[in-house]
Amino acid sequence: SFVVVRVNDRGPYRKHRVLDLSRGAANRLGILETGIERVFVSIETKMTPEYAYALNGVLPEEFP
Repeated sequence: SFVVVRVNDRGPYRKHRVLDLSRGAANRLGILETGIERVFVSIETKMTPEYAYALNGVLPEEFP
């Protein structure tokens, strides 16, 4: 599973944590019940077909 999130400047406020997710993002990743989990973070700096699809449902084949 994957989820696209916007990073802002709040938190996390605990040691050894990189980021906090919204409940919706955690639920989509299937980690809502555990509360904490190791994840893979990818930073996208350009619009790729996969990123466009994740943001607004544009299929990669439709991407210019």
